[in-house]
Amino acid sequence: MIAKQPHSWFLVEDGTRLPLDVNCSHGAVSYGFAMELSATETEGSIHHGKGIIADLARRIQNSAPAAQASSSPYREKLLASSERNQMNAAIASWIQELDCEP
Repeated sequence: MIAKQPHSWFLVEDGTRLPLDVNCSHGAVSYGFAMELSATETEGSIHHGKGIIADLARRIQNSAPAAQASSSPYREKLLASSERNQMNAAIASWIQELDCEP
């Protein structure tokens, strides 16, 4: 785990990749949207920190990438289900470790 904004997003390190999991919520519908940061987004996160990731997460949320009629530019970046499952397991493990700390 590299960075997080509780109830909003998690940024995970996976080797040289940086997958981002954003909690999107639109009315009664909530879902996780996981994508890998592009080289430009990764570079921005290195130079500008959490602020750039928070801004990206807001743009993803506002673009409603999972909505059926969405024209979100992030929609095509959705990670494969096996990659999302790995990411969710890493996040769950990290949260469990935090709960066990004194």
